[in-house]
Amino acid sequence: MEHLPVDLFFIHHTSEQSCTDPAHCIKIVQGIQNYHIEHNGWWDIGYSFLVGEDGNVYEGRGWKRVGAHTYGFNSRSLALSFIGNFENRVPNEKALNAAKALLECGIQKGYLNPSYRLYGHRDALPNECPGTSLYNLINTWPHYSTIPLQKSSDLLCINRGGTCQDDSISCPGGYVSNHCSGAANRRCCLPSTSNTGSCNNVKIISRDSWGARDPKTISQEHLPVDLFFIHHTEGPSCTDTATCINWSDIGYSFLVGEDGNVYEGRGWHRVGAHTQGYNSRSLAVSVMGNYMNHLPNEKALAAVKALIQCGVDNGYISHHYRLYGHRDAGSTNCPGTTLYNLIRTWPHY
Repeated sequence: MEHLPVDLFFIHHTSEQSCTDPAHCIKIVQGIQNYHIEHNGWWDIGYSFLVGEDGNVYEGRGWKRVGAHTYGFNSRSLALSFIGNFENRVPNEKALNAAKALLECGIQKGYLNPSYRLYGHRDALPNECPGTSLYNLINTWPHYSTIPLQKSSDLLCINRGGTCQDDSISCPGGYVSNHCSGAANRRCCLPSTSNTGSCNNVKIISRDSWGARDPKTISQEHLPVDLFFIHHTEGPSCTDTATCINWSDIGYSFLVGEDGNVYEGRGWHRVGAHTQGYNSRSLAVSVMGNYMNHLPNEKALAAVKALIQCGVDNGYISHHYRLYGHRDAGSTNCPGTTLYNLIRTWPHY
């Protein structure tokens, strides 16, 4: 979800054909959505809104959902894209008036800070968007800002609230690689941003600690959930933290190693991609290894049980939750026959 009101608003153009009637505009918007989902691999169209030369505004991700429009700024901005190519001309009056009215609506509804700063896409990244003619025009609009946006290669770290520094310096949260410029030992120190909750009797290795990449998209889980699924990863098991860390990438809510640790995947608060048809109303743990013919060790089993209890204690899992193996939801051998037979003896199965 977007943290509202936002302080930044970006103007784009789609850079292709324009439209002057709703039927044509709708067809174009549908095509853009299909491209963003099928080619870019996003969960939806990237823009917050699109504006056609029919004078209509077309809802994309809307006011309340984080978009995929301006790399490095998506989580703290909104954006509209004019439908068409405005390198050599400006949009017609209908489209311009619709865009201005949308901005005013955002202020009135509390989605856009009254002191927001307006930018063109090219102000954030080296490109020609939103077209030179349109860009020159928005330079004259109220709220257009000449304050430079942060463009350094430390941007990923800064936008996550971190500090780029030598990783020999103590970091109160954890270090993340590939977020800072300079030498390999210059890394991003992030405050703890895990979704692990407060859990007794189980050690949860946060995403930051095992070096997770940023997710492409996030959907919030509706908590508490009523369903909890047990999986296995099917490959080799791991009994030490260094080996287990190499496993974790990630549709599961959590993973458990035979080192006795729990590794944060999507965590408690984010919808996973683990059990088709049930992801939006369940959580899942996957035990690292193949458990067709043998059980996980006691460390791993104890960690799974402690994790589930933690979820109940923190209100992430309903006290009356139902426990299943992955094979109960689909045609699969997961979580392995031996492990499956064991969890069938557990409370809540």
